[in-house]
Formats: sequence, C-alpha cells, structure tokens
Amino acid sequence: MATAGAVVAQIDPKPAVPRMASPNVNIVDIGIARGVWVRIPDSGGQWQNSFSDPIIQIQVSGPTEADVANRTEQAIEAARRSLSELQDGYAVNPAYRITIEKDLYGTRMFDTGPSRMRLRAGILMLGAWLTAAASIVVRGSRRGTDRTVTSTSSAPVAVR
Repeated sequence: MATAGAVVAQIDPKPAVPRMASPNVNIVDIGIARGVWVRIPDSGGQWQNSFSDPIIQIQVSGPTEADVANRTEQAIEAARRSLSELQDGYAVNPAYRITIEKDLYGTRMFDTGPSRMRLRAGILMLGAWLTAAASIVVRGSRRGTDRTVTSTSSAPVAVR
C-alpha cells in the first residue's frame, strides 16, 4: 500500500479533488471534463480512510476516445517510470519488484455526452415557458383595448 501511495504522490502530487464519500465517484462526476485523476480507491467513506487494495486507479476524461486512450497510456507509462525509479532508489531485487499491470478487463471507456432525455425535457420546459410568456403578453395587450367606459348617461360605451 505504501508503494502505491508513493507512486500516486509522484504522479499527482497535489490533487485538486476533495474527499469523496463514495469510492464509485469518477473523474466526470467531480467536474473534470478533460484531465487525468490518479488515485488509490478509498472504500472507507467520507470520514474514515480505508485503502484495502494496492491498486492505482487512473481515470482520464477528454473530448474524444483517441485523446483519452493516448493520455491513459501516457499516465500508465508515468506510473511505470515512477515505480521503477522508486524501486531503483531502494535497490529492490528484480525478483521482488512490483509491477504495474492493466486491469484484466482492459481500458473501459464511457460516453458521458449530453443526455437525450435531458435535452428533450429542456426543450419541453422552454416551450412551456415561452407559451406562458406569450399568453401573458397577449392578455396584457388585449386588456388595454377592451375597456368599457361608463359615461354620465347610463349606457356603456366600448372604447377601442
């Protein structure tokens, strides 16, 4: 665990990420649309740390799959270099060296583009708002022209 923490600290010395209450939070959830987040998954929750597995998690977000794949490879290579330098500094026997391996399932990419459901709901709400605003404007303009004025005689007179 200490080695994984040292590698993360070398790759991302000052993470600008607050503590998360859930280990399932991803890079896009915290508002990073283009960047790299290197961390050790913390399964302890909001108030207590619990780093149970010596796993370094590298999350990358970007505008295209090619950009994300390229920066993911760069981050993995940076982790490998950092781990190698750390073990070289302690003269670790090659038979006992720690290695970095990709996840068994490979790199997983998720498209977090705009939601069609949210887009439709937004258009529906905009349409409802514009309809209500137009209705108010039309009613207001009609009120000013359909006034009834009573003269000194008792017959009403319509003024247009």
